[in-house]
Amino acid sequence: MEKVPPRTYEIQAGYILGFENLQSWVDWADEAIVAGFDSQSLRILAGLQQPYDDLEIHRLSTKAFIELNIVPLKVESCISYYITTILRQTLDGKLTQKQTLLKLMQLYLATHHEKSLKDFYLLYHAASDLETSKDQWYWKGANRGNIAKIIDDYFQDWLKNHGQNVPA
Repeated sequence: MEKVPPRTYEIQAGYILGFENLQSWVDWADEAIVAGFDSQSLRILAGLQQPYDDLEIHRLSTKAFIELNIVPLKVESCISYYITTILRQTLDGKLTQKQTLLKLMQLYLATHHEKSLKDFYLLYHAASDLETSKDQWYWKGANRGNIAKIIDDYFQDWLKNHGQNVPA
């Protein structure tokens, strides 16, 4: 895969899944320019101001991908790419476990309880319960003393077994 601007696949996957708004595309274009990428459509996209037009953003982002030789994600790959980028950000310290679990719990609900995402939902509720109580009933063996390690281990195992080769 060609070198791509930072967060390209995160934004694309999040937008397709309904978790990123139009502002995310404008921010992505600005970040791409700062990172040294350049194209006419990328510059126009970075310069847009609200209110945004969905069709214009789609046209400009599609054109920018072509101009920058970026291969777009296939729709069926979006969930695993989105999860991969979110988990990497967490393990790199850019997101907290709580922020990550909230995003992935929302993804579980938005996908009408996609079975492969259920553990994120359960971990979210186990951790939430343990913030205010010493007991939780979502994750066997989890308690206040070990929930952070359980979550971290789960994230690392998920990336090892399901993670996509997403540029950082």
